[in-house]
Amino acid sequence: MATVVYGRSLSTFRKCPNCGEWDFVRAHVCPPRWQVAPADDPDDTHPIYASDGQIAAEIFADLWDDEGIIAYHGGNIDVIVISPDGHQQQLTVTGGMVAEYHAEPTQETNQ
Repeated sequence: MATVVYGRSLSTFRKCPNCGEWDFVRAHVCPPRWQVAPADDPDDTHPIYASDGQIAAEIFADLWDDEGIIAYHGGNIDVIVISPDGHQQQLTVTGGMVAEYHAEPTQETNQ
């Protein structure tokens, strides 16, 4: 018996071979393909599929930062982003961990 998620079986959940997105949609359209490179090595470009240049830069930083240097130490990386139409810009991507807190009652108090 197949596991059902949102009314569809997992067998219809596919990864796009171009952009890598997982989707249930049969008529998937890849986001635009950007080229992103570290600013200190502009010839080392990587194709990134994203809806805009900022998101492409963030995805690149996440992939590049496999040891968590940016995220764990609050660092940054300068990147060059080239749009699908050839426009080039330099962006600084900053990362950091976010502390998250939750409070739950441990006992009832009568006042």
